[in-house]
Amino acid sequence: MKTKASESMAILFYMVFKQVFPLWERYDGHVPQFELERLDQKADFPSGLAAIAVARLNRDKSLQKQCERRFRSDLSCRAGGALYEKYT
Repeated sequence: MKTKASESMAILFYMVFKQVFPLWERYDGHVPQFELERLDQKADFPSGLAAIAVARLNRDKSLQKQCERRFRSDLSCRAGGALYEKYT
């Protein structure tokens, strides 16, 4: 049985990786520091959170596949795939 706290954490992780994944994919896992800092500011993340999420994606193949399934389909559904193409 899930608790409200675990559901809240899952939502937070979802929101972080939803914003980090397109950058991670565009830069093939080597996201420049200026992009990480800009994402931290733009997304109102605590300083360094984007870098931590990228590091996690780089070492976790299972998470990469989950993000590909979830976020690639989200991106390709918008505007006939035009938004996804912008990130690649």
